Amino acid sequence: MASVKNTQVSFENVGHLQLTLEGLTQEQVLQQRTRFGSNDIIHKKVHPWWVIASETARDPMILLLFFAATVFLIMGDYAEAMGLFAASIPLIFMDVYLHRRTQASMEGLRDHLTALVRVRRGGQDQEIKSTEIVPGDLILLKSGELIPADGVLSKVTALQVDESLLTGESLPVSKVASALDSPVLPENSLASAGCRVLRGEGELRVLSTAKATRYGQIIESLAEIPNQRTPLQKAIAKFVLALTSVSLLICILLAAVRLYQGKGWVDAILSAAVLAVAAIPEEFPIVFSFFLGVGVFRLAQKKALVRRAVTVENMGRVSQICTDKTGTLTLGELKLVQTETHRELAEKKLVLFALIASDKMGEDPVDVALRNFASAANEELPPRVQVFPFTEDRKRETAVIKDASGRSLCAVKGAPEVIMQASTLTPEEVLLWRQKVGEWSERGQKVLACAYQYFDQDTVPEEPVQGFTFAGLMAFADPVRDGVPGAIKYCQDNGIRVLMLTGDHPKTAKAVAHQVGLGGTEPVVFSAEEHPEEFTQEKLQSATSILKKIDVAARCTPLQKLWIVAAFQKQGDIVAVTGDGVNDVLALQQADIGIAMGRRGSQAARDVAAIVLSDDNFLTLVSAIQEAQQLFQNLRQSFRYLLEVHIPLVLSAAVIPLMGFPLLFKPIHLVWLELILHPSSLFAFQKMVRPEDLKKVKPQAQFFAFKEVVGMTTESFAVLIAVVFFYIQRINEGKGEGHARASALALLCFWSIILVVRGTRLQNNASRVVVLGTFASIVAFAQVPWLAQFFHLSSLDLRDWLGAVLVVTGVVFFSRIVTKLSAYKD
Repeated sequence: MASVKNTQVSFENVGHLQLTLEGLTQEQVLQQRTRFGSNDIIHKKVHPWWVIASETARDPMILLLFFAATVFLIMGDYAEAMGLFAASIPLIFMDVYLHRRTQASMEGLRDHLTALVRVRRGGQDQEIKSTEIVPGDLILLKSGELIPADGVLSKVTALQVDESLLTGESLPVSKVASALDSPVLPENSLASAGCRVLRGEGELRVLSTAKATRYGQIIESLAEIPNQRTPLQKAIAKFVLALTSVSLLICILLAAVRLYQGKGWVDAILSAAVLAVAAIPEEFPIVFSFFLGVGVFRLAQKKALVRRAVTVENMGRVSQICTDKTGTLTLGELKLVQTETHRELAEKKLVLFALIASDKMGEDPVDVALRNFASAANEELPPRVQVFPFTEDRKRETAVIKDASGRSLCAVKGAPEVIMQASTLTPEEVLLWRQKVGEWSERGQKVLACAYQYFDQDTVPEEPVQGFTFAGLMAFADPVRDGVPGAIKYCQDNGIRVLMLTGDHPKTAKAVAHQVGLGGTEPVVFSAEEHPEEFTQEKLQSATSILKKIDVAARCTPLQKLWIVAAFQKQGDIVAVTGDGVNDVLALQQADIGIAMGRRGSQAARDVAAIVLSDDNFLTLVSAIQEAQQLFQNLRQSFRYLLEVHIPLVLSAAVIPLMGFPLLFKPIHLVWLELILHPSSLFAFQKMVRPEDLKKVKPQAQFFAFKEVVGMTTESFAVLIAVVFFYIQRINEGKGEGHARASALALLCFWSIILVVRGTRLQNNASRVVVLGTFASIVAFAQVPWLAQFFHLSSLDLRDWLGAVLVVTGVVFFSRIVTKLSAYKD
């Protein structure tokens, strides 16, 4: 399990320095660089691609493909051998790609901070690479820049920082200055690497660099999380290895028995070789890879770009979604969603006053939202002649313009309590407006107030603080995306739990959860900040964990998100995690399916994720899950088909020679059966999404349920008994090997047909073609004289055909009875 140290404010790295407003001296810089190194990310050891490829080639699934190809090569079937060798190449390079993807994500995180920064050293302001920063440096910050290290702000001027990438906080965080010798450092006097300055300026005294920063700890932990194979990958590898081992033992036993029966060396070797070719289950890894490829293509059509093909399998079995809020459930940008004006003032006027008190070029989300609203309403921002910028202590911004009559119009925008205090509202009016502010704030909206007044002079000597006419309130919010409530309902109706994981404020998170339908009418919200005892690693993985009882986990740190995902996985859930920021990287990597946002997401999140949503929409995620669920059902049908045909095929090829009878199959028959098995398993079960079918599908940890295993076992052994009986009976009747072999093959072909019909309901062209082709082949090879001679068969009579049809039909009905009885007992 990856670990991250809890971030604590520590002066250990700078306590020995004499710090001044002139910055570090050159001697101090060299001393600190020797001690702490460069401000860069520590890389995980990079293995060459050929080393990774050689390790992957020892995987049982790859070894099976090599073994099968070698057998075919020895038998002279060069086309089949080359096909299997070629099929192993994508599997090897897939694992190489997974290792490279993790390395690329760390490089993306490092490159995010690699830039030029301004520092003050020896009293001189200079520009250096961010990698050259050391603890104790004094960094000069301005709007639009990334913060390259962790530290304390020693000076600020209207400084606001976007911390969403690291904490999930959707709104800008206003910063304050604090001295290093202060007894208590306010939380908002600290700044972290990876965050962006939205407005204002500041000076940051660096306390931590490189892997000691919160940003660096995430990267270090990312390198420790391994790429895990899916349960089905592991199961297939174990299955084919076990089946191959058992088959080899039976082949040796068969050869020894045939020798003991006096059949000779040629017969013994041929019997063993035929059984080996029949028993090698090379179709399973090939079908698995093919279905994943189809899944990648179909999900791409749904705007879900798959970066790791095996994720498609897990996607179809998702039982828990841990979703980010900002940009996934919501649009990811503030919008002016509600206004209320004072004394019937036109909304247009209210927005105009707010625009006057906004920075025309600022990156503050509120200013951007106002500009977007004004642009949609064709409003033009008038030039400002005087500005009093926003500061944290004043909580307002004031500006003066010249109106059309030549008078000076002064507009102010800011915190409602400050603006109401500066206005001419009566106490009764203030009380009413405060109630409105409280109602809107409870919905998780950011509420601002506006006011205005006119002056006859061109400018004002100082910022006015009273006498304003109250204009009204404006509410800003990140709106919920269209279709998300319906997508949430689909998940709830189909056994998929949805938990919102966010670093945002609990009130904001609860409002969004209520809008999208999480938790019904009253979502259960827990704040990791307010209840830290509930969000420890031990508590989350305990039997008394709150995870199954809550709808929203707010104020989560990156480490807590990781623990939550791991706790769900420990409970047996297949977990999908959505995220867009650096704070989501650990959870994305730990998840069974990490899903990043293509538009808003950071490069690091996209690099580490298995799937990228090109439109950042939760609705797209649910559509992709529906598609993957159908693909998973298709894959299950295909594997069930392969198992139910392979078991009687392989066991009959072994049992009949062991009983001393002539070989049931010759190599040409196995080639023919492979030509039926491959297209049937690859193409016939490629059904498209049918929502009415998916409503019946519940997430399941096991690939096959117990009753399905009972049904498959019953049917397979019933068909095996029938095949052996048909063959031996025809031999004993004196009809010869050709007739006996044809009757057994007819039974196996009809069994293949009924499995395809039952599994597909003949809903697609491929299934219909496969059924017709299988039927036509057995009729032609058995009844056309020259084909029958070539395939060592004899023509069948009506009794043989009817017997085969009756047997496979009877097997299906018998299996249903056994399955129902086992389900009843269970």
